[in-house]
Amino acid sequence: MSTATPENNNAVADGRKLRTSNSRQKIVDALLYLVRSGIVDPSAEEVAKVAKVGLRTVFRHFNEVELLHRELALTLEKTYVLHMLVPLTSTHWKDQVNEMLERLSVNYEHMMPYRVAAIYYKHKSKFINERLKKWDHITRQFFRGTVPGAAKEDRVLIDSLELILSFDSWIHLRMEKKLTPEETLNTHKRMSSALLNTCGY
Repeated sequence: MSTATPENNNAVADGRKLRTSNSRQKIVDALLYLVRSGIVDPSAEEVAKVAKVGLRTVFRHFNEVELLHRELALTLEKTYVLHMLVPLTSTHWKDQVNEMLERLSVNYEHMMPYRVAAIYYKHKSKFINERLKKWDHITRQFFRGTVPGAAKEDRVLIDSLELILSFDSWIHLRMEKKLTPEETLNTHKRMSSALLNTCGY
C-alpha cells in the first residue's frame, strides 16, 4: 500500500498546475491563430478545435467568451505596447519621427488582424474598448515625444498627427486602398512631413 507524503502531494499539485497552465496557453494561442487567420469573432467551439482541447476545458478556463478576448488583449498588450515604449535611438527629431513611423509600421502590420477584431468586439466589451483607448493614448504620447519643442504643446498639430498616422489610417490604406506595407509607410512619412513643414517645423 502506497503512503502519501507531502512531497508526493506537492508533485501531484505541481503536475496539475502545469497541465492547467499548458491548456490555458493552448487556448490563448488558438484564439491568436484564428484572429490572425481573419476570423474576427471565433466561437468557443473553433477555439477548442484548434487548441485540441475539449469545449469544457475552454469554458473551465474562461467561463464566458469575453474573458477569452480579455486574455487576448492583455497578451497583445504585453508584447506590443511595451515595444512602443522602448526609447528611440535617433538623436535628431526628424530622424526620430522616421524611426517612430517605421516602428509603428511594424506594429500596425502585425497587429492589424487583432485591431480589426477589437474594433468589432469593442461594442460588446467595455474592457476591450478601454484597452483600445489606452493603446491609442500610448501612441499619442509616442507622437508627442518625437516632435520638437513647442510642437509638443501644439494641440492641433498633435491631433492632426494622431489622425493621419492612426491605426485606422493604416488599416484604411492597407485594406481599402490595397497599398503594400512599404507603400503605406511611405504615405505616412509623406503626410507627416508635409504636416510638420506646413506648421513651420
